[in-house]
Amino acid sequence: MTKLRNYQQECVKACLSSDGGLCILPQGSGKSHIIAELCAQLYIYGKILIVTPRVELVKQNRKIIDATLFKKTVPFIAQPQVCTINLAHTRKFSNYSMIIIDECHLVGRDMDSMYQKLIARSPDVVVYGFTATPYRIDLGHLVPKVFSKILYEVGRSILVGSNFLVKRRYVEVAPEMIINIKSINYVSVKKLSKEVVPQTSNCIKDFLLRKGVNEKSIIFGCDITHCEKIKGLIPTSEVIHSRLPKHQNDKIISEFISGKIKTLINCEMLTLGFDCPDIDNVVILRPTDSYALYAQMIGRGDRPAPFKSKNNIYDYTLNAFNFNEKSCTASVEKEKHCIFCHELTDYRLSKCRHCKKGLIKGETPQKKCIYCGELNFNVVTYCKSCGEFIRGSIYLVKPYKFGATLLRNGAYSVRFVVDGDKERIFVMSGELFNKVLKLCAPQRISVATDYLGEKRYGYFSKKLSLLYKRKGRSKNFQLLRII
Repeated sequence: MTKLRNYQQECVKACLSSDGGLCILPQGSGKSHIIAELCAQLYIYGKILIVTPRVELVKQNRKIIDATLFKKTVPFIAQPQVCTINLAHTRKFSNYSMIIIDECHLVGRDMDSMYQKLIARSPDVVVYGFTATPYRIDLGHLVPKVFSKILYEVGRSILVGSNFLVKRRYVEVAPEMIINIKSINYVSVKKLSKEVVPQTSNCIKDFLLRKGVNEKSIIFGCDITHCEKIKGLIPTSEVIHSRLPKHQNDKIISEFISGKIKTLINCEMLTLGFDCPDIDNVVILRPTDSYALYAQMIGRGDRPAPFKSKNNIYDYTLNAFNFNEKSCTASVEKEKHCIFCHELTDYRLSKCRHCKKGLIKGETPQKKCIYCGELNFNVVTYCKSCGEFIRGSIYLVKPYKFGATLLRNGAYSVRFVVDGDKERIFVMSGELFNKVLKLCAPQRISVATDYLGEKRYGYFSKKLSLLYKRKGRSKNFQLLRII
């Protein structure tokens, strides 16, 4: 068992002080060690289940967890169960106190999915999710649609600065080498492969001319046909795919890790749970519209190794450009200046890593939660700190309907008639609503212009004025909100 790094210790503390949520850590940050430490400290509270999407991750987590629990003398009967989601779904595992989901970006909102059924079979279960890519094509960000809040988040630039990860170097690719396709929104990968295969030869020739002699490389193709085509262009390479026997795939992977094989080709078999620190080059020949898949592919070369200074990325697609990750000629880390301390920080973080404040210059504007005061991006539906419903600024109730209307997440849209024709509309949590019922006084309500801003306040005032005029009501009112 190795000693936990500083950010790993912070992540464990964040998990222990909460009742479930999402932890975002880059590839190669040691998520398995964090999971093992959580199991060592929480096994006394009940059964623990660790779910992974692949068998390789089960073996990796099991090895680290066994070493950690043996060092801490945890009883064998209290050790957590580690399995794939398919096994947990087939055997209908239930009644767990805590479920830890590794690579939780595969969890969706569909209640008929294997993950949701597993969670539903354990009432009052605490769920922790770990991933490097908290995004889905159908949902966007996992918070708040799948997980209620982010427990801990650390960016790549922090780990690169501490020498826990290596820098990424996007190798400049000539425009004529870029794979051109009509669209990447294909239902079948075979249709995508038909466009990519004829353009592969020039890309492979360019890569072989530019890579080092003894550099270890991993290549990502579209499908099996595409991977076999690449293998024909690189005689010394090997390919793994689902049609080969499992023992043959395992043998090829072990030879690649040991260094006997210098170039390994695959199609989505090594995107998750593959740990080989001495990979020098990552070659992307697979266009995709999934940022999670793209980030997992390029992250295979982020781990540090002796005599390795950078992760060389040969992106022959437009993935980097489409995701605004980097242009094809970029060679520096993508960072932005904080507007408070003006220090460089990772552009994906919601707070500056130096002064712990948001907002980072150049990012989406944020708004302040009226319940806890935390800054949230405008596109967020629920507050990342308190979990209250904050999407939108004012909820309008029909003019003839008075009283309180229950919204999502226990929030109330309340409309009061004060002093005859003056009406006050605002949104509040259930806790504040109960207080207002007891202490409903005009001095406890203040104008919403401080929160909305003059432009938005004027917009809503104009809309309400037109609405009231059509209904034949007086437009002498105040648009107010609880502070």
